[in-house]
Amino acid sequence: MSQHLSLRQEQVLSLIAQGKTDKEIASLLGISTGTVNCHTKAILLRLKASSRAHAVAIRGLRLPSAFKSVTIGNAFKDVKR
Repeated sequence: MSQHLSLRQEQVLSLIAQGKTDKEIASLLGISTGTVNCHTKAILLRLKASSRAHAVAIRGLRLPSAFKSVTIGNAFKDVKR
């Protein structure tokens, strides 16, 4: 699969990189949390990423400063949703 993401997937990934929860992303984009989840799964598949944080790293986006002291592999491990 190519690494090309749709505009909506890019928007979702950008919001993930900002540390937004699925519920916050859904509210901001006017979609359901289920749709956010579908976009997230598609992003992970297209980028061949093992996690949300990995997808952010692949795209070269920056994680929120709160995550900087955490390794990328565990960046979302302790995030409460």
